[in-house]
Amino acid sequence: MDKKLRQLQLRLLDGLDYIDRICTNNNLQYYLIGGTLLGAVRHRGFIPWDSDIDIALTRENYHKLVKILKNNAECKYYLLSYEDPDSPVAFSRLLFKNTVYIKKKCKHEIKYKEIYIDIFPLDYINKYNKIQNKIVEKMLYLLQRLKSYRIGYSDSDSYKSALLLRILNFLILIDNKRITEVINAIITFNSSRRTKYVTNYYSHYGCLKEIQRIEDFEQTVLLEFENKLFLAPRNYDRVLRNVYGDYMKLPDKKHRPAYNWEQYDLTI
Repeated sequence: MDKKLRQLQLRLLDGLDYIDRICTNNNLQYYLIGGTLLGAVRHRGFIPWDSDIDIALTRENYHKLVKILKNNAECKYYLLSYEDPDSPVAFSRLLFKNTVYIKKKCKHEIKYKEIYIDIFPLDYINKYNKIQNKIVEKMLYLLQRLKSYRIGYSDSDSYKSALLLRILNFLILIDNKRITEVINAIITFNSSRRTKYVTNYYSHYGCLKEIQRIEDFEQTVLLEFENKLFLAPRNYDRVLRNVYGDYMKLPDKKHRPAYNWEQYDLTI
């Protein structure tokens, strides 16, 4: 394994430890999700080529954790809130002070350059309202991309995609703070009725692929991750199969994500 990647993973693990302590001390239930949950089940730690950590909480616990982290950040960490107009995302992140992690295709004058852990809320969704969900998914995707584009983050690989972002930037006159408010208003409206399903509306897979049974998150289990134990959905098998299919099968090397950082320093 690449030495720098492993150093990054171990620093991220320290941050996950910190979040676990905060949640335990405040009786907040969190879950490993996404590639972090997949790594815990398949590798008992990081996916060998992975360079991030994802956790999620119910919307209620998410707001509680955000409030606690705002007021209780250790000297090594601080919270990038979803309310910050200079944030490239509409959810929250735990940032690691005195680090640099600039992804490829990002402008170097971006405000937040630290390594981070993604903290997502889980929200209700009506699984069977397929047309509305598809419209919501597309709207959220475009608004989040526009928000990131405006502050120097861009992962557009095609001319058409870059052109679309320029057009949206010209047509949509509201600022990034208002865009975040619109994103959260859309999610709140779409999830205003309690259903049997939840989703991560902010997932790069889209909210439709992330639809999960709420019963799978009502209880947790402890899973080994890098020789430590962290919380995961009790029915993690169904959660992972919904997103990844046959998740125990390793992808071909050509389909494994390449490192996407341009500038990287953990020793500042």
